[in-house]
Amino acid sequence: MILKTVLVLALSVASLEAQTAPESSNSPTTVTNSPEKGVRDVVVIPGGYEIAIDTTETPDLTQWTRERVAPMARRWYPKLVRMLGSDGFEAPKQLTITFRAGMDGVAATSGTNIFCAARWMRQELDGEGVGSIFHELVHVIQSYGHSRARGSQRNPGWLVEGLADYLRWYLYEPEIRGTEIGKRGLAGARHDGSYRVTANFLNWTVVNHHRDIPYKLNAAMREGVYSEELWVTLTGHPLQELGELWKTTLAKKVENESKGQQQ
Repeated sequence: MILKTVLVLALSVASLEAQTAPESSNSPTTVTNSPEKGVRDVVVIPGGYEIAIDTTETPDLTQWTRERVAPMARRWYPKLVRMLGSDGFEAPKQLTITFRAGMDGVAATSGTNIFCAARWMRQELDGEGVGSIFHELVHVIQSYGHSRARGSQRNPGWLVEGLADYLRWYLYEPEIRGTEIGKRGLAGARHDGSYRVTANFLNWTVVNHHRDIPYKLNAAMREGVYSEELWVTLTGHPLQELGELWKTTLAKKVENESKGQQQ
């Protein structure tokens, strides 16, 4: 039997905006029974958002999701909605995060459904587990499937994943420095390398050109109007040229770090 527990998070919009402290295990919860049978908790967020967290198949993960995943989702989902807004777009109000006992890989998103591989998560409870779910929350809000439904061309996968990782590594958990590229990774680094590598590239464009580049790219992809010409509009440089400039900057950084280690 599935226990339905509602996590009522009575936060005002103003207090949510002001909150800057890391997620805490002291988030409000109402737990009436032992989690041995697994549960379907619901995180209720001001603004009409509800995020169901289903550990029916993985009851051993219930406490972790309550202490780590629910507070992250409560704090960050409405922030991501604001960051990734665009004209006429309304982010999903209800979504589900399901932990699957037999799933391979890490996590995947289909529409408003996030699926998490329990075996991998168990190994990353104090590592990349929560961050990987943050990444999937971004995919829910991206909602680029709507543009494809209107007949637009498919957005480049490297940019879709890179944008989600940019938000993860540079906004959610920047202290981990998860996109660092060292000497070993330099040779194969490409702006379209996807995930962490593309996140590094996007951050370079933010620092050196325009802070809103990720959000403008997001809006264009959602509206089905993304093309490489947008990079010229936003930065004055073609995408390939930007990639080369970024790579040159990386090489100098790696060289300087190497010299510093030798001194």
